[in-house]
Amino acid sequence: MRRFRAPCIAALGLALSSCAALTGTADVVTVNSEPAGAECHIDRMAQPVAVIKSTPQSVRIVRSSYPIDITCTKEGLAGNLTVAPGVNIFAYGDLLGGGVPYLLDSVLDADRSLPDSVLVQFPLQH
Repeated sequence: MRRFRAPCIAALGLALSSCAALTGTADVVTVNSEPAGAECHIDRMAQPVAVIKSTPQSVRIVRSSYPIDITCTKEGLAGNLTVAPGVNIFAYGDLLGGGVPYLLDSVLDADRSLPDSVLVQFPLQH
């Protein structure tokens, strides 16, 4: 019985580990705007997440299943963008663990991800 202890502990560790959480629980997103140099506020569910003083700039945003809302302003003009999170491809590795890793990733929102960069365009002025 003793010779099975190490493999059992290793198998349990693998089953309880989560693949997507190993990549972290936040994403770095570069916010660009047209026109460049805009100030942007990033919110999630009406709660502030980050402020960008001048685009383009990268910010670290904690993953969530809820979208982020980006509002940018420059010289009296404004542009808005809502970004819904996608699926973190590493979450598919959780299927190898029989579902338990996916549950952990889901609770941590590690199964979600934001794009590497986004572009907020201002409406055309006539």
